[in-house]
Amino acid sequence: MLSINQSLLSLKALHSLNRASAGLEKSVKRISSGLRIGSAADDPAGLAMSEKLRTQIKGFERAFLNAQDGISMVQTAEGGLSNTQGILQRIRELAVQSANSALTSSDRLSVQLEVKELIGQINNISSSTKFNTKNLLDGSQSAQVSLSSKFASAVVSANAKAAGSYDVSLKTIKGGVSEVQRSQILTARSSQNPVSGTTKLEDIAQLYDSNGQFALSAGETLTITGNGKDTVIQINGQHTLNDLSAALQQGLNSGLEIQGSYASAVSDANKSSAYIEISSGFAGNKGSFSIIGSEALTSALGFSAVREAQNGLVEATLTDSKGNIRKVVTESQNVSGLLDGVAFKFDSQAAQVSGIGGISSGLKLSSAQNIGLKLGSNTLNVSLSSGSWSIEGLSRSINAQIESDPNFSLSGIKASVSDGEIRLGYDSSTSAPEAFEITSGSQTLGINEGSYSYAATGNKDKSAVVQGFSTYRDEPASKNISFSINQRAYSAFSTQIDPTKADLANSLETVSDLNEQLRAAKADVRVDISGDSLVFTSLKVGTDRATNARSVVNLDIIDQFGNKDTATLQQFGFRNTISYGYGESGFRAQVKDTAAALQIGANEGQTMKVSMGDMSAGALGISDIDLTTIHGASAALSKVDRAIDKVSSEVSRLGTYQNRLNFTMNNIENASANLTSAESRIRDADIAAEIIQHTKNQILTQASTAMLAQANSIMGNVLTLLKK
Repeated sequence: MLSINQSLLSLKALHSLNRASAGLEKSVKRISSGLRIGSAADDPAGLAMSEKLRTQIKGFERAFLNAQDGISMVQTAEGGLSNTQGILQRIRELAVQSANSALTSSDRLSVQLEVKELIGQINNISSSTKFNTKNLLDGSQSAQVSLSSKFASAVVSANAKAAGSYDVSLKTIKGGVSEVQRSQILTARSSQNPVSGTTKLEDIAQLYDSNGQFALSAGETLTITGNGKDTVIQINGQHTLNDLSAALQQGLNSGLEIQGSYASAVSDANKSSAYIEISSGFAGNKGSFSIIGSEALTSALGFSAVREAQNGLVEATLTDSKGNIRKVVTESQNVSGLLDGVAFKFDSQAAQVSGIGGISSGLKLSSAQNIGLKLGSNTLNVSLSSGSWSIEGLSRSINAQIESDPNFSLSGIKASVSDGEIRLGYDSSTSAPEAFEITSGSQTLGINEGSYSYAATGNKDKSAVVQGFSTYRDEPASKNISFSINQRAYSAFSTQIDPTKADLANSLETVSDLNEQLRAAKADVRVDISGDSLVFTSLKVGTDRATNARSVVNLDIIDQFGNKDTATLQQFGFRNTISYGYGESGFRAQVKDTAAALQIGANEGQTMKVSMGDMSAGALGISDIDLTTIHGASAALSKVDRAIDKVSSEVSRLGTYQNRLNFTMNNIENASANLTSAESRIRDADIAAEIIQHTKNQILTQASTAMLAQANSIMGNVLTLLKK
């Protein structure tokens, strides 16, 4: 059909041309951009998927860099710990050196000075090892712990997890005991002069050597170490024993901050000799101390421990915000196990009054013992009644029976105590020489029958040994003795005035009975036996902040009339009878998780926690090591070994972090490559296919253009028809 108004051929040709042109335009766009999807219209679903994949890829790229930063941070911490390990090895070497008796006290003081500097450097490493201004080895990369008491501190390890608020309370379970040191026995240069607290040091014989050289000719210094501190006192020959005691006491209380310490010069009854006694104010290792000076002065004074420090038992109770309770009993001032990854240290001390001595080994005679003595033709049967006896009491009873013999037939035979054993000796100078014979012995005392030229020494039956204290008093009448604790009396024992009767009170039974009375009276004090001493310790540790109730022990020993019994006080060696606690009985702890979080994935929650514990000297447990004595140096070895183990464990942990981060980076690279490939298949153009389409569309465009021209020319045939 040939028409004028419509050219169907032209329209069809135009349509083909437009379609070919659109295809050509798309091909050119894809080839020039390299993308299959240039706009959302190209592939809406594909574009959405591609954008998600691009998000993951970009996230992985950043996570890879984060992991690299994490490795750098961990390597920085590891470098700091490597230096700490080297320092600990040096400290251990010094401890081994100081434990050698070849060193003088001055040598050990020099060693201690080096150790002090090394400990300071460990603390410096802990506080100054940083990455991007963030501290790494002070515990802040594990947890942040806030405490309500200045008498407590927290040590954070690398696995702290228990964030929250907690209450910690302290209670005495068993009292420890403080260290007591005494000088050697000091006498006057002139035997005619008495020795007391007012005696000048220049008048003390022991301060002069065999050549008459005075140890204080130019004045000297004494260094006192303990509680992680040291202090120096100056002394000279014009100082008295009281002056020296006061200086030592001031040094412990103020210089070492061991509050409640005391020192005094103690003379014997006739003032022929004296000694200086120093008692630490803190029980346990925290109160241990040593005194160092020149070799001549140290040897002359001869201070040594007459009672070693012993840690008590403290129960620490932790209560969380939900009321859950956890309890741990510790014998030191470090508490671990209450919270995962957080250990607490407390400086608080319970009030304590402790004696020195008084408890000794005695014998329990299950039946009466008869010992037959014969001197020449004279005989005497000594009878020892059944019951518990002190060794001195057995000796006293034997002598009393010998002395009470109306014929004085065994004059010269006397019982005494030698190294804890009964000794029967004969002194012929008091009578005519005779044969000394034991006709019947005692298996329990270990006194055997036989003839003796000089003395018979017993060998007591170990199975019959009991621990206790003598109740004998050389007084007109017996007394009922009570321990007055914080102004309330508790019955203890009755004295024995008959020298021939059993005199030993069982110390375990006495202490058990006293504790029963204290519990019944709801007194905050308990009694313990430490070695050969009685120890009265408050159940309260420090001061209760809520009630302001203070830990206190005020001890007195009285008879049934309320009079002070000085003999029993002296028997048990109670010097200072009132004591106050130190610090606080509890504290509140707020724990916040501050472990470093590394974003090692592209999505939420794909983090890695990297925590690093506190590596300071205090956290490692070496801040208070003291190498100024052989005992201290030996004890320091185990402390340093534990510190080395702790640092090694931390380094090992850092190594595991690095390994994990390296594997994480490998995984990120692999995942990122796969996602990039997938995203490319969706979004990128297939250039080869697009070239084919481009060529096709070019040909179609050219053909469509030509055909459109032909279609348009057909309309000219209408004019041809009209002319004819």
